[in-house]
Amino acid sequence: MVKKKMKLIISIIIQIIIPIIVIIIPLLCPEFIRNMIINIYETLFGNEWKITTYQKIVASIMIWIGIFILNRHVFKTEFLKGDVYGSKHIIWYCLAKMLGYNKISLIRKPYNIIFKIVKYKMFEIIPDEIEEDDVEAYIDYSNIMDSNNLRECNLIISDTYEIKKEQIPESKRNLDTIYVYRDKSEKVNNRIYSPKLLNKIGEAFERAQKTGGKINLFLTTNTRTTKEMIEKILMKGERSTYNIAIFLQEDNGIRMFNKKGIKV
Repeated sequence: MVKKKMKLIISIIIQIIIPIIVIIIPLLCPEFIRNMIINIYETLFGNEWKITTYQKIVASIMIWIGIFILNRHVFKTEFLKGDVYGSKHIIWYCLAKMLGYNKISLIRKPYNIIFKIVKYKMFEIIPDEIEEDDVEAYIDYSNIMDSNNLRECNLIISDTYEIKKEQIPESKRNLDTIYVYRDKSEKVNNRIYSPKLLNKIGEAFERAQKTGGKINLFLTTNTRTTKEMIEKILMKGERSTYNIAIFLQEDNGIRMFNKKGIKV
């Protein structure tokens, strides 16, 4: 998986560098190399070397356009399929978009990236086949004050995997917390889409919004639930003004959540 991810990133870098080389190499290489290139050109084509910087820039733009058209309309390239872990840095996805990549799977992509891809419709999303079952879901309000003047509160959404208190960063562990979870007593399969869970998530966000504080979001939702949560809850009307910091999990050990959240 790491090799596939590195191969894709290297491919993107190469596609960006090739047009730049058209401009930079003739300017930076030693004079004898430039003369050699000119002699080869004149020998092959019988014409005098007359390429201005303006022509080099135009050539670079044409190469970029060519790469974009090939990726988008010929290869119909998918950027980061479901078997590859995605970077948490949005710059790689922006570059991929510029190069004409037009499809993506949300599987194994960091939540902060999923938020941006869905919110800004950056790519066509490849559907994830997840079983739908209307299993029960619940909200625990026992650790949240009835206040509209909090600086911040936690919203924990436990779905695919259970989220335990010891996984929450120590600095956030004792904050006012709303806990949403799905009933797993009858279902062994962890990856289930439950409309009832989505409804409870909507209720929890509405309550968290009323606290007036930043929402620290900890979640283990599957791709379909995450996508619909963003589209149907967080992007609707006044709800689009949510102040949310999402906390990602570490990949090893007990999978602690990071100490610092990412604003989405």
